[in-house]
Amino acid sequence: MNSLIGKYSTEGNSNGAGNGQFYLVKKDALDVAAEVGNTHLGLKGEALNSFVQNQGVKAFGTVDQLNEGFIDVSKGPIFLRYLLDEPEVSNGL
Repeated sequence: MNSLIGKYSTEGNSNGAGNGQFYLVKKDALDVAAEVGNTHLGLKGEALNSFVQNQGVKAFGTVDQLNEGFIDVSKGPIFLRYLLDEPEVSNGL
């Protein structure tokens, strides 16, 4: 969670000031997917791009059920769970 908040999230804004609410916009969530694919799955190049565009987009869409383009950062672990829980990823296919 520390990395999700510190590196990737965007703080909400109320009356021109941060409000302490943190969100992952789709672009930042896909950056998280790229980091996870690279560091934890060892993906690089086209394999990494494919993982992000397929698994990352699908996982984000699953968590962003209202299609708002962002999710509360507290749903970050759920996003990661969907990102890595596909049989193809789990089996290394």
